Amino acid sequence: MSSKIKNKGRCCGETKHDSACCGSQSAARSLKYTQAEKRRLDIDFMYLDLSGCTRCKGTDSSLQEAVAEAGRVLETTGVQVVVHKIHVKSEAQAAELGFVVSPTIRVNGRDI
Repeated sequence: MSSKIKNKGRCCGETKHDSACCGSQSAARSLKYTQAEKRRLDIDFMYLDLSGCTRCKGTDSSLQEAVAEAGRVLETTGVQVVVHKIHVKSEAQAAELGFVVSPTIRVNGRDI
């Protein structure tokens, strides 16, 4: 006999369910965040050349895979992952961005 039937609808034996309870509706609701409740993880991918630079192409590919995999998990916790691909086209732009090596990845403004 399942505990839900045995406990007359109380999946964990408690009469009041909190957000950690396995059967509470609030636990299900906590997984569904509205856009306003979401936190953001901003990833800046800065590069010089995606057509010829093997390091840039490899990093781009690895970043896409990592974001696809981790993004699913982060989305369930209310974190929105936003990737900004920035093609650095001039020395002036590089200086303005503090870009010193290609490619560069920054997470929330911090160089990883």
